[in-house]
Amino acid sequence: MRVLKQIICRILFLFGFDRLYRLFKRGRRGHAVCVLSLHRVIDDNEENSDFRENYLTFSKFKRRVRFIKERYGFFALSRLAAAADDSMPDGIILTCDDGYRDVYTRVYPLMKEEGLPFTVFLTSSWVGREGMLTREDIGVMAKDPLVEWGAHGVSHIPLTDLPVDKAEEEIVESKKRIEEMVGRSVNLFCYPDGMFNDEIRKMLSRHGFTVACATGRKLNCGSIDKFELKRIPFENEPVSRFAFRIAGLV
Repeated sequence: MRVLKQIICRILFLFGFDRLYRLFKRGRRGHAVCVLSLHRVIDDNEENSDFRENYLTFSKFKRRVRFIKERYGFFALSRLAAAADDSMPDGIILTCDDGYRDVYTRVYPLMKEEGLPFTVFLTSSWVGREGMLTREDIGVMAKDPLVEWGAHGVSHIPLTDLPVDKAEEEIVESKKRIEEMVGRSVNLFCYPDGMFNDEIRKMLSRHGFTVACATGRKLNCGSIDKFELKRIPFENEPVSRFAFRIAGLV
């Protein structure tokens, strides 16, 4: 079934049906905002039998970024936070979870070269660990207005697995630590493992957050809940399948 989907998408992609489908989604719902989630971008020679579907080689990432730039454009997550439903920007939002060092060595140089904004959600206690962003990396990127910063908890433990007071500590402490590292206010949040409930949403609002990202594999259409933003993962798949994924045919 998966192979059949890819073949169908490839044929329809050649005739531009991905664009038509996205226009259809926007026409029905007023707007269709796609938020992408990314974890790892690795060297091309690292692709092997253990290669994970949610990893991308740098060459594939570069092709997808340039494809999106040409097809739709990128805009910053903070713009969505400030927009009303009737003035929602159109385009794609890129978010990077956890704080892998790939963000500094591969994602940031390309996005800077192309002049494109993106958001990094840091798991604050992971900073400086092997394979993760260092404080020095963060300091360099923090000077660039193209890079936005969000909290992803202190430990990456799903907040719903914690007592209420401990969940609030994760939220408050991660915000505090990241603000100290980047030298600016942090009001964007990403739920670890996408898990949340009403109490956690209220905590975020109480502590000054304006947006929270979850999972969901859908576009954000109609009246957007800014504390439950759905995201579509960057995956290792043909660009034709990816094109329909970001158009809303997930």
